[in-house]
Amino acid sequence: MKPSIKKPSEAVKAWMPDYIGDCLRETAHFNTQEMGALWCLRMAYWIAQTPLPDNDARLANITRASTEQWALIRPTLEPLFIIGDGVWRHEQLDAEIIKALRNFETQQNRTKAATEARKGNRDGQRDVGRDDERSDHTRADEGEGEGEGPYRKKGSEGTAVGTTDPSWEVAA
Repeated sequence: MKPSIKKPSEAVKAWMPDYIGDCLRETAHFNTQEMGALWCLRMAYWIAQTPLPDNDARLANITRASTEQWALIRPTLEPLFIIGDGVWRHEQLDAEIIKALRNFETQQNRTKAATEARKGNRDGQRDVGRDDERSDHTRADEGEGEGEGPYRKKGSEGTAVGTTDPSWEVAA
C-alpha cells in the first residue's frame, strides 16, 4: 500500500539536499561535536521548515548537548546563521525549502495532468491532436522512400529487413 501524502510540506520533509563541498568549506575548523550539532540544527530546521528559536535550552536539546556543552558550541555555529528577532535563520536552507516545495508542486501538477489524460483515454475521449501527429509519422505500409530503410514499400528493390547485404560479406 502506498503512503498518501496530502501536504507538500510533509513530502519535502523526507529528504534534505546538501552541498558537501560548501559544507566542508564552511566547517573545516569544526570539531566532531560542533559538526554533529550543526547537522542536528540543520535537520531540525528542515523538518520544521521554519527558523529555529533563539533559546539556548531549546537549541541545546536540538543538538543533544547539555546546556554547558551548548554554551561552548554556540559561538562556533552562530556565524552560519542569521540570528535576530528571536530566531536562528539559515538563508540557504530557506531557499532549498522553497525550491523543494515548488518542485513538489510541479510534480503534483504533472501527475494530476497525466492522470486526467489517462482517465480521458479510458473514457473513450481520444486526444485528436496526438492522433494527427501519429498519422503524420511514417508507417510501415507507407514506406520512407524508394528502396530506403526498413519501411519501404512492398515490392521495392533492395535487401529485405533481416537479411544480409552480400556486398558487406568479406571474401574468404
